Amino acid sequence: SWYTGWTNLAQEEEFFIAYPKGLGASWNAGFCCGKSWKENINDVFFIEKMIEQLQQDYAIDRDRIYVVGFSNGGMLAQRLIEDLPTTFAAAASVMATPGDSTGARLDIGTNTPLLLAFGQLDRYIPVQEPRKDSPFYQMMPAEESRDYWKGHLNLETPVTQASTSVYTEE
Repeated sequence: SWYTGWTNLAQEEEFFIAYPKGLGASWNAGFCCGKSWKENINDVFFIEKMIEQLQQDYAIDRDRIYVVGFSNGGMLAQRLIEDLPTTFAAAASVMATPGDSTGARLDIGTNTPLLLAFGQLDRYIPVQEPRKDSPFYQMMPAEESRDYWKGHLNLETPVTQASTSVYTEE
């Protein structure tokens, strides 16, 4: 995609990349969002079958399959490593949580490495407290998401946190 630069990186580093598209530009993450969630579309099955087909058609190393998602796609990435625990080597979830502030949560039981990335200016996922003014969903705050995964992964050491000012909204 032009937005992430993944296509250029895949060409430079010679790795395969797929950009699946969810129903109505949404994914059923299990607790949230859009048409896929409302219609209970089995997006986990869709991704599983897509990967199987890609493995049949291309020389893909089963030990180096990764999933990355942004927003609702990041929620799906978290659900995928939960529902398909032996499929992915690691995952990255950008500006997405494993649940919302109403108590709807993924039932996490995986040990797949996960990178969580959040933005301090995010209108939907705040760093510490649920946003009361969010126009759509009341998402779990970033710090609570981090702690939720930390608890389910039984991590005793502090989770690595980093900040950057590479991108700022103007």
